[in-house]
Amino acid sequence: MQTLARVEDGNPKVIPGSTLPEGIAAVLERRLDRLSSECQVLLSKAAVLGGSFQFGQLLSMANEHPEDTTLDLLDEALHAGLLTEDGSGSLITYHFWHPLIVSHLFERLSARRS
Repeated sequence: MQTLARVEDGNPKVIPGSTLPEGIAAVLERRLDRLSSECQVLLSKAAVLGGSFQFGQLLSMANEHPEDTTLDLLDEALHAGLLTEDGSGSLITYHFWHPLIVSHLFERLSARRS
């Protein structure tokens, strides 16, 4: 099975062996494309942690950004509806809005490594 992963210059990029149907992957890509590239990279790192994560877990993986920038990128994802949050203060847990976005982000990350 092949699935649309990203449209670049009007041409679809296909990930061989993707587990998501083409239509679902295309919808997820459109939502991700609304985010800055820095936010997309951060979400890909968060996807490695699974469907939920805490700020401290992500911060240790996102060492290329200061803490305030990482928070701004998380806010961008929250406003775009790709993440939700529970808790307050230092006990906030972030959740991806749907497990399929985690799978898609992880597949994108794997495809870049190929």
